[in-house]
Order: sequence, then C-alpha cells, then structure tokens
Amino acid sequence: MSKPKPAGKPVSTLAVNPRNPNRMADEDKGRMAKSLAEFGDLSGIVFNRKTRQLIGGHQRTSVMQTGQVVITERLSKPERDGTVARGYVEHLGARYQYREVDWPEARANAAMLAANRFGRVGEDDPGILKDVLLELDTGEFDIDLTGFDERAMEDLMTQFHVDGDPEKEWQGMPEFGDAVQAAKSIHVHFKKLEDVESFSKLIGQKISEKTSYIWHPERKKEAGSLSFESDGEK
Repeated sequence: MSKPKPAGKPVSTLAVNPRNPNRMADEDKGRMAKSLAEFGDLSGIVFNRKTRQLIGGHQRTSVMQTGQVVITERLSKPERDGTVARGYVEHLGARYQYREVDWPEARANAAMLAANRFGRVGEDDPGILKDVLLELDTGEFDIDLTGFDERAMEDLMTQFHVDGDPEKEWQGMPEFGDAVQAAKSIHVHFKKLEDVESFSKLIGQKISEKTSYIWHPERKKEAGSLSFESDGEK
C-alpha cells in the first residue's frame, strides 16, 4: 500500500517579508519562471551524471569538502526537468539538498549560467538594506553570516552619510594645505540616543546633532589653520 500524499497548501499563502531589500523586475521574473520549468530548482547542489561535473553549488561544495553525498531516491526514468536522483549532502550534522540530472553538456552549461545569473539579477533597495544591517550590527550577531564584510558595509553607509553637494559647501572657502590623514577610520553605530551621550563622556568630547566625525585623541584647532577635531559645536 502506497503512503498517502501529505496535505499541501498553496504557495500563494506564504507571506513575503516586506523588509527583504531584494527587488526583481517582472521581465527577470519571467525568465526565472522559464528557467525553473526547464531545469528545475538550481538553488541546491546539482550534479550532472553525464559530464560528472557540478551544475549548481560550486561555491557551497568548496566549503563542505568533508561532507558526504547520500542518495535517498533513484528514479527509473528522468523527470520532466531531468532529475534522475535525489538526496542530500551531510556536513557538520546538517543536511543540504542534492539532486542529480543526466544532461548533455550544452544543457548543463546553460543551467550552470542560470544558477549563477538568477542569484545576481535582483537589485537591493539600499535604504531597506541599510536599516536591516544596522539592526543586526549590534555585536550580538555575527554580521559575516549575512555575506557583508566591513568594506561592503562602509560602502553602503557612505551612500547615506553626506547631505547635499560637498563641492558646493566648499565654494568660496579659503584654500588650505593637505588635510591630516587618519591612520584608520570607522563608523560607530548607536542603538539609542542615550548611548551617544555615554560615548561622548567616555572619550571626553562633545557630540552634537551636527557632528558627523571626530578625531581621537581630540585634535585642537591650530591658529591660522582650517584643521579641527570635528564638525560639532565647541
């Protein structure tokens, strides 16, 4: 006696997360739907029996070299999307989706490009992305798990750092020599306004609403010079 088919529910009932910053154009969604119908789901680890090479999962398998492939189902004939076997890769006690297909090289290469392409097609809404990253970047969560390194974070935050046109701000100002270069610059994020005040007391410098940067140790303004320690009020 065959096992009863588990009860299902419509995919349309799965609520999307409105804070997902990724956006995809309708034209790209159309191409993705076409690719899914032809190749099946390429987001897991996909191996081609005919060429004995991976189609999808190149980077994931490169960091799971100690894992083991376990086949749980071998099909008597290929499914419409070319699947001939299913299973999982077991690595560090977790299981990751694995399937095998039997495709000629040209089709396999087309699927490989699709697997790479559709992971990059969408564009992030920088405002939503910034807000979510800032909420996570509290020190309590390993931000590396998001795939963003320090440079990527700084590049993103820089988009929101400067108000107006900095070139216009300097028009009509007197010329001056090269500004003192910092050995290292970092962004400091405060979860609450009270944290700004405690940080100000900790470093012994006043931080006003206009302050966008400071020097530590504090740099005193020199006579006849436009160099100063911050753009906050003194």
